[in-house]
This record gives sequence, structure tokens and C-alpha cells, in this order.
Amino acid sequence: MKDRTLQNPGVLTRLILRLYPDLVDQDSASFLRTYEYILLSIYLGPFVVVGLVWLAAASDWSLIVRRWPALLIILLALLAMSRQTFNLVFALDDDSGVTLISSLSNLALWAGILVVGPTILWLPLLVALINRSWMAWQLYQYNQNPVWESLSFLAQDLFVDVFAPLVALLVYGLLGGDYPLTAVTFASWGAAFAAMIVSAILPGIVLLPPMLHVGRLLQRQFSRAGSLQFIAQVTAMSLIMSPFSVLIALAYVNSGLPAFIFFIIGIILINMLAVTLSRIAERSRQRTRELARLEALSEALLQAPPDAVNLPDILSEHLPRMFPDAYDLVEVCLWAVDNSPDGGIPPANQMLWRAAHPPTKPPLAEADWSEMRQAAAAYLVQHDVVLPGMRATYGHAVLVKIMEIVPGREAAEGVCLGGVYLLRHRRSAHTLDSLTAVQALANQIGAALYRARVHQETLAHQKVAQELEFAGRIQASFLPRSVPVVPGWDLAATLVPARQTSGDFYDFIELDDGRLGLLVADVADKGTGAALYMALSRTLLRTYATEYPDAPERVLQAANERILADTESDQFVTLFYGVLDPAADTLTYSNAGHNPAFLLDSHGRQEPQSLGQTGIPLGMFPGMAWRHEVVHMAPGSVLVMYTDGVSEAQNAVSAEFGEARLLAAVAGCANGSAKAMETAVLTALQTFVGQAPQFDDITLMVASKQAA
Repeated sequence: MKDRTLQNPGVLTRLILRLYPDLVDQDSASFLRTYEYILLSIYLGPFVVVGLVWLAAASDWSLIVRRWPALLIILLALLAMSRQTFNLVFALDDDSGVTLISSLSNLALWAGILVVGPTILWLPLLVALINRSWMAWQLYQYNQNPVWESLSFLAQDLFVDVFAPLVALLVYGLLGGDYPLTAVTFASWGAAFAAMIVSAILPGIVLLPPMLHVGRLLQRQFSRAGSLQFIAQVTAMSLIMSPFSVLIALAYVNSGLPAFIFFIIGIILINMLAVTLSRIAERSRQRTRELARLEALSEALLQAPPDAVNLPDILSEHLPRMFPDAYDLVEVCLWAVDNSPDGGIPPANQMLWRAAHPPTKPPLAEADWSEMRQAAAAYLVQHDVVLPGMRATYGHAVLVKIMEIVPGREAAEGVCLGGVYLLRHRRSAHTLDSLTAVQALANQIGAALYRARVHQETLAHQKVAQELEFAGRIQASFLPRSVPVVPGWDLAATLVPARQTSGDFYDFIELDDGRLGLLVADVADKGTGAALYMALSRTLLRTYATEYPDAPERVLQAANERILADTESDQFVTLFYGVLDPAADTLTYSNAGHNPAFLLDSHGRQEPQSLGQTGIPLGMFPGMAWRHEVVHMAPGSVLVMYTDGVSEAQNAVSAEFGEARLLAAVAGCANGSAKAMETAVLTALQTFVGQAPQFDDITLMVASKQAA
């Protein structure tokens, strides 16, 4: 886009380059952003000049003395709400867009306009000068050009809050409106509403031409529908609350200053609530975008050659998509690893490769990487980072380790292969909001590196058995590496595969408020295909478990739809998924066509309770629904979950182990630990089977509520 624009510059582009020659030295993203700022400054400049002259001529200075309490209240409200704004982004493509800023300040401003008239427009002018001067100072503190961005936003402020209202008030006067608004008639209200509509729709119409110009630079032409949509969005943002200002103006005229203050405080509080909700929604949208882009990166890694030779190129392509904000700084580094017995991470001069966004980002200091490698935790947070040459804090940074995948070992025991660094500007986002995404990125890179390492081993040995072993090791790494510690509860789980790879799996999923997801599942097949299906199912179930922590049935429904959308297989998976709430001593579960779990009383006071099916297996039919059940787990309760590899295990004469023997084994060790119960079942199973071969995977999970 930048090169194309500079090769064939039009009159407007030549003017912009004359005003800011350094623009040619910026990267494409900065070029477009600065180009847009200068374009809007030039384009809106005449409107601003005309608006200021018009305002000076239309002002009644005596009103400032007579109405100063109301003016002061409105000024304070405008200042407060100018720091709490909504952002409306009109996207041009996946990474670019024009941001229009608004708030409920229009409601307070129009209330004052209908009381005082055009003289009050000096207040938003003053607020704009204060805010944009502060913006320029902040940009200077961060070694950025303070002129064009601040000037562009100032021009937008003055056009929207001065010029457009003046045009609207001209219409208001022609329709017979007066100041203050006192008449409760259709004519007077209609004139006020007409003026507000003019003020709201004018910015969208006037700002459309520069939008079209920027769209042409990106080779994305606006359709008529797209243009109308842009105007409608801008209009709605300004108009949605403004009509209520008529009521506030009437309250001031009829009830005096206290009523006016009451309404203005209400506007400020509603604005604060709306800003809070919009930030929550933006964080949610951010997580959704990050999840989608992580999925795209995962797909690219799967399609890439297994030797990971093009991993830096893939990261360089996907990092800008994952972290598209212009102020995001991202870096991924990988070091050479000494595999000798005394080896470890060599100094930074043995770095294998580095990928960064933006590409011009200076490399992170070796001291920072060294601090990350020496940290005991999986990630390191750097608070209040000040970049070299800057005069103010940029924001918080996070460094996440890229660990070597070693099946059967804790992540902390592995070797640190590299790291991912993210620093976000405090003006735009919070770095720690993206910690989960950065950790997932590091895990994907670690998995790709492990895949490359095992690929080299496979090429060296050229044995199918080794490939199967690799698949089994990868699959084993999906299982929990340790049993979580839950106060007042005792947990145990095991999986004994029948082959190198398994279709069974179990999981402990940590949820909010101390809750824990318990999962036991069985893919209806064996071999490598079942293992791959298992990996997909596990990933989706974990993802949706954190999204719907209170509704296991929704977890199954969402995972079912995604499995069917992503696969064309005849396989399906049965599972038992329960959410254990230690605080309430309850288990909320859904059973998708799986063997019934059993809830036993270690004191023998109640018969075992069968927790049967609440729906069909996953992966069979779309549009299915599951229900959930809730059971209470009193002290001494024992929950036993298993796959059919336990109950259907056969001895030499083809007799099945059965549920009765399973329950008897647990009851015989009911006062022992969860691990002891697990061992008792496996021992009874082995004794029953004898020398008969194992035909199916064996998975068993035990959770017991410790007696008071």
C-alpha cells in the first residue's frame, strides 16, 4: 500500500508529503496511520476555522455571567466524560480502520445548548484544547511526533462539537426555536430534535470523503451500502441519547439548578457504567480474536513442513494478526540448546532465530531474557516498563518461556528453548489481559519444536514403531501431569493404554471460584485415528469448559458442533464431565452416552447411586442437546468414573469384569485414600483378567470427599 501510494502520488499525497517529509521513512502501518491524521487535519481545517469565526460572532458574552453556574456544571461534566469515551471502529480491512470517539457528553452539551444557546460551545472547545494538549504531551513523552495525531483529533473534536452544532442551531432558529427552551409543544420539541439530527448526521456525511480516499489506498472500495452504513453508525453514536437533553433543559428552566445538577450527575454515572461495560465487551472481543488467530496459527503450523525450518516466517506472518494494535511490541526468540549432560541455554550470541513485530523493534536486552530463564515461574511480568529514550512508562510487559515438551515430566523440569515477549502501551490495552494468549502461543511454538525434533529422530531411525511411540508420547503429554490438590478432597486417576496410542483420556480442568472439571472420555475406535480424534476432542472440551464453567451441558453442545464442523469422521466420543464445587459439596454433571459413574457412601449407609446418561455421544449428529444433573457429595462420598476398558475387560473364558466387581473393589477399600481405591480396582481387574490380553484402554478416576 505504501509503495503503491508513493510510486503514483496524487496532488493530495504530494501535499501531505510536503507537510511531513519523514512520512516516507515509516513502515506501512505507521504510514497509513500518520497519512490519515494529516489528511483529516487538512480536510477539517477549513471547517474548524469557519466554526471558530462563526462561534465568536454568534456568542452572547453576557450569558456567561448570567448562566455561569450551569456553564460550570456542564464544563465539569464534559471534562469528566471526555476521559471516559466509547470507541466506534469502522473497519477497512482486518488490521485497519477509522476510530470515531464519542460519549454521553452530547447529552449534557445539548441540554446546555437548549438553555444557553451557541455561546456554550466555547466549553467543548476548551475541553478539546485541554485534552489534545495533554495528548500531545503524552506523545512527546513517548518519543512520538506530537503534532499530527493531536491536531487530527483536535480538528475532529472541533468539527463535531462546534461546527456541526452551529449548523444545527441555524436550522433550529429557522424552525422557530429559542433559548432557553421553555415550550412543551410539538413545534418547539420538533425544532430541537431536527437540530440534533442535523448535528448527528453531518459528521458522517463530511467524514465520508476521507474515508473513501483511505479505502482507495487499501484497494477496498466502499459500496453504497457500506457508505450508508458508515454514516448510520456515526449518526447513531451521536444521536442515541441526545433527545433526552430536551427533558433536562426543561427541568433546568422549570425546577432550577438543583434539578439540572441531578440530571448531569446521572449522565456522568451512566456514562461511567457504559464505559465499564464497553471495556468488558472489548476484552471479550479481544480474547475471541486471539483464540481465532491462535487457531489460524495452529493450522499454519500443522500444514508447515515438520522440520520447523519456516517457523520464523510463519510467526512473522501471524504475529501482526494476533497483536494488531499499532503500539503492541512482540518478540519471539529461540536459542541453541546444549544437549550434553552439563548443558543448558548458551548465551544470546548463540540465538537460533528471532521474530519480532513490528520488524523495526529493537531486540530485547539479553539481561531481560536471562531474568526470564532464571525465574522459577513459567512467565515473568515486568511492571512499568520504560523503553530506551522515552520519558514515561510505556506499560507492563510479560515474558513467557517456550519449554521443551518432555512427556511424563513437569513443565518446570524441562529445558527453556526460548521465550515470547509482549509489551502493550497502557493507552491502548492491558498486557496481562493477553497472558493466556501468549502462553498458548508459547505452547504452540514448543509443540512445533518438539514435532520438529521428533521428526528428525524419525528420519534417523526410519521405523514405524518409533512414529507410533512419538504419537503415544505426544498423547501422553495431553494428560494432566499431576493430580490437583483440592482441600477436603482426595483425587486419583490413571490411564493404561492397550496400544502405543489411546482413544481414552481424562482431564482435570481448573475453573474459577475454586471449582474443578472432572472428565473421563472414550473415543469409539483404536489406533492413531482415535488418538487424533481424542486430541481434538480434549482441546475443544477444555476450551469450552472455561467458557461455560457453570453449564456442562453447554460445553458438550458447543464441542459437539465444533467436532462435526472440523472433522469428516465416523468416529464419536462418549464422556462423563462433571463440575466439582468444593465450596458447595456438589457435582454438576452431564453424561454423553458414557458408562455410568457411581457415587458411593464409604460409611455404607446408602446404596451406590448410578449417574447415568443425559444425552448421546459427541460427534454423531448436529443440533443435539444435553441436560445436566446435580448431586450432593457429603463427607465420605466417593465418586468413581471409568471407561468400558474396566467394566468390559475379559478373562481367558471371555467373562467380563463388570460393574459389580468394580464396586466391590472400591467398597473393600472405602476408608482408604483415592489412590488406594484406584490400586484396589486395578489389582482386582488384573487378578480377574489373568494372562488374557488387554483389548481396550483402561481409564479410572476416583474423587472422594474426606470425612469431617
